[in-house]
Amino acid sequence: MNNLLGTKFRIITGYQGGAPIRLAMEKGEIHGWSGQADGWRMIDHPWLRDGNLVHLAQLASKPAAELKGVPMLSSFAREPEELSILKTIESGVADRAVVVAPGVPAERTKALAKAFQDALRDPQFRKEASAAKFEIEPIAGETIQAFVASVASLPPATIARMKKAMEID
Repeated sequence: MNNLLGTKFRIITGYQGGAPIRLAMEKGEIHGWSGQADGWRMIDHPWLRDGNLVHLAQLASKPAAELKGVPMLSSFAREPEELSILKTIESGVADRAVVVAPGVPAERTKALAKAFQDALRDPQFRKEASAAKFEIEPIAGETIQAFVASVASLPPATIARMKKAMEID
């Protein structure tokens, strides 16, 4: 966000996981965190329960129902190329991909994809996930493949700008 949108966040590194980061926030060592809302929800943190967290933007493939009024990161884009980059970053699709190696026979790939989707829809699995406060929102393999194709078709200049913004060599 600093490199693309010009925000002035000071990035603090070195915390090993969510619990130390939340503790640092409670102690006033840091003032915010760019992380998944699931972590707060899973531990039922009082700040979340009491409405004391201020959400600045959402980075997800679709707006979260519980974050009504919180803008998507892409809404801050000032021009089409920024919008393309931010939509790619906020998609949430790539971090949900489960893949097989190249060369796996198509029928086996199809069977694995079906078995995986069936497991995610299994009532017992969903019950246990719900009890652990995990949100299960399966994304079809075709959707992930379409996302990969859209990223692969970005112009080289856009990819270079995205890599620079994300500080990827």
